[in-house]
Amino acid sequence: MTGSNRLIRLMVLGCVLALLCLAACSRDEGSDQADEQEGRKASAPTDSPAAVEQQRPAASRGGLHDGSNLQTLSYSELLEFIDGSKGKVVLVNFWATWCPPCRQELPELKALREKYSPEQLVVLGVSVDETKEPVRRFMQDEPLNYPVYMSSRELLAAYQVSGVPYTVVYDRNGHQADDMAGYVAGEVEAMVRNLMQEN
Repeated sequence: MTGSNRLIRLMVLGCVLALLCLAACSRDEGSDQADEQEGRKASAPTDSPAAVEQQRPAASRGGLHDGSNLQTLSYSELLEFIDGSKGKVVLVNFWATWCPPCRQELPELKALREKYSPEQLVVLGVSVDETKEPVRRFMQDEPLNYPVYMSSRELLAAYQVSGVPYTVVYDRNGHQADDMAGYVAGEVEAMVRNLMQEN
């Protein structure tokens, strides 16, 4: 085989690889667009965190969320919700079904939800799972007593979430008061308790 034939074959192989990469990227972009469209549908008023919170007093004690109505949460929706929740401590927990420490932390979050009234504490779970299906399956087996949303990429970027669990707590004035990466038994409860003791 001559040098020019090798060069031609390498060029053809390079073109084929480039086309395969482009095809893979366009599929991802299509699914991203579908996720974004789904997220826009999800931001209808009845499924926003604010709407869920308005319904919480009736369902907060014993009312369980089974993942049947998972919605995608944007950063702006979360900020709007936090702003509208002044007077309450807001706990936002980023987690995933495939994360053992996240699953280990869930009973503590559920206990916090039970310990404080809806007028004192709001807990929101934000799943970083790639799709809704594993979250639905998980929550059907283990329903939670607080609402869970799917994270948008924008939300993950805004909080610079690089690992889970990751918990952010806001004080009664809507200011970020504390955050914690990872899970240490009792730490999230201590963060909430400290904020509850503030005047």
